[in-house]
Amino acid sequence: MSSESGWRVFLGAILLLVVSYLIYLLRYPLWSAFRFVEQIFVMLIVSYFVVLVIALFLLKKYSKKTLSLVFKYGSISMIIAGIFFALLYLGLWYLISFLLGSKFEFTPSTILRDYGAYSFYFLPLAFTLYFVFSVFGAFAEEVAYRGYVQTRISARYGYIVGILVSALFFSLQHIHVFQTSWLIQFFQTVFPRISFRYLFWLSIPQE
Repeated sequence: MSSESGWRVFLGAILLLVVSYLIYLLRYPLWSAFRFVEQIFVMLIVSYFVVLVIALFLLKKYSKKTLSLVFKYGSISMIIAGIFFALLYLGLWYLISFLLGSKFEFTPSTILRDYGAYSFYFLPLAFTLYFVFSVFGAFAEEVAYRGYVQTRISARYGYIVGILVSALFFSLQHIHVFQTSWLIQFFQTVFPRISFRYLFWLSIPQE
């Protein structure tokens, strides 16, 4: 474990959370001014880009390595294993959801249904921007909360605390400060992620 002063390891996680909330405060007033989904998706991509840049800065500062070394992987087998466990945990997530009463919904606009109140300039462009936002946003969050927060706190307090704290901050980051149902959303996101992260930690070789 790291000998770094205990409270300092949380500063980066707090900074990422504060930045996320500042982005919300700037983003939501702009959101209502947009009429087209292309504008909304561009705004979302830019928001995640800001988070990614800060996370990369913190990760590089903490690891004291170049980013190329930070993201270096051991072998193609690790990538295959990551994809396998991602699909496995996704299947477990859907199984748990169905056991709790969820169901599949088939509609003509399943992917863009949350943006049905908005118009679009060009549907293929809207879909492409949505796809970029979905993939890029997930990547930025993984770098920030799994790559930086969980790694740093685990080095100081161990894997269990690292998983719990990173899951907590990740969930808090998804609680939009303007939503009255924030408590329900918190419990829907934090506990599944804690269990899945612990399962993933158990499934990989430990140094």
